[in-house]
Amino acid sequence: MQARAIHYLGISGTRYSKLLQDIYVASSDVNVKRAVLQAYMTSGAKEAVLAAARGERDPELRQSAIHQLGAMGARNELQQLYGSTPSVDDKEAILQAFGVAGDSDDLIRIATTQGDNRVRKYAIRSLGPFGGEKARPVLVQIYTNEKDPELRRAAIQSMFVLGDATDLVALARKESDPEMKQKLVEQLSVMGNREARDYMLEILNK
Repeated sequence: MQARAIHYLGISGTRYSKLLQDIYVASSDVNVKRAVLQAYMTSGAKEAVLAAARGERDPELRQSAIHQLGAMGARNELQQLYGSTPSVDDKEAILQAFGVAGDSDDLIRIATTQGDNRVRKYAIRSLGPFGGEKARPVLVQIYTNEKDPELRRAAIQSMFVLGDATDLVALARKESDPEMKQKLVEQLSVMGNREARDYMLEILNK
């Protein structure tokens, strides 16, 4: 009954945001808190979801709030949260939320900025499903300039997800490192793209 009442408060708009916040803060019941987060999303209360993401101690609830910010398209709120959280797990959740919110610019910025390699790797991998065409030259740049093989492999994976056989073939032709060349060829071998097939035939006929 309480969850249903919370749902109705959500569909009534932002006028009950303060009441919902009071319920969220006062409750120790995870299900009630989830219901409030859902009501926030229904009413479009981005600031309230941001407050929950900042103040929640339970990691699962905190990341649920982060994911909801992505579903709400709350780019500014996600940027604020990314800049203030020290948690790598939360940063990864925020990167996924950036993708859901259609914010490829922030994914590109983080993927190309010096910082925690685990976070950068996650950002690079997120450019595959969420980066679109603007991610293609960025991924080539990352692959070409980075020394860390994990980051380079992440760039290859994202180019594969984007279906970017053109750049993968070009990189494979120039690659002198046997392990990296093998990784490039492995990805090209499972692509249905004509350019990828032609390159594979070229290798077989050598």
